[in-house]
Amino acid sequence: MMTDLLVNIDVPDLVSAIAFYTQAFDLTLTRRFGAEGAELGGWPVRVYLPQKTEATIGAGESLRRYDRHWTPVHLDVVVSDIGSALSRAPAAGAHAETEIRTEAWGKIVGLADPFGHGVCLLQFLGRGYDEIADPVDTASTPDPQTEPVVAIQIPTGGSFARVCALLVTASESGAGIVGSRLFA
Repeated sequence: MMTDLLVNIDVPDLVSAIAFYTQAFDLTLTRRFGAEGAELGGWPVRVYLPQKTEATIGAGESLRRYDRHWTPVHLDVVVSDIGSALSRAPAAGAHAETEIRTEAWGKIVGLADPFGHGVCLLQFLGRGYDEIADPVDTASTPDPQTEPVVAIQIPTGGSFARVCALLVTASESGAGIVGSRLFA
């Protein structure tokens, strides 16, 4: 059963990364792990910054790189004032990649951190994602207390069109996907 969620962001320069994430998003340095890592607090999840050298193995046979790269996993930082947050993040070293755009659920702007990772700033308006949410048949929805679920949002055309829920089991011998369900 899942007990916690941690965010790890590989960075090539720990000192610069601590400076960026504390200045851009008002996070706080909570722990150091020698010269090779740090923990930041201030969000609902802890953020870990492991210092990893560029061109070392990241996953499988893929090498780490810190130029701007695309990944389906990125940070969405929810803010109360997107204009204010947008002026603060580039001052700390982020690069704005899009203009602020307004969707039915709120406002969004795409950024890249100084290490090539994608970061979006979101400001919810009205009912937030509930503005576009469809009812879900709760009778067939896994109970997160008894069936761990990982939900992956797939962005298309500026809104989240589908959510895929993966039913995951975990044991001492490892974890595995035991089923999935695609919600429109």
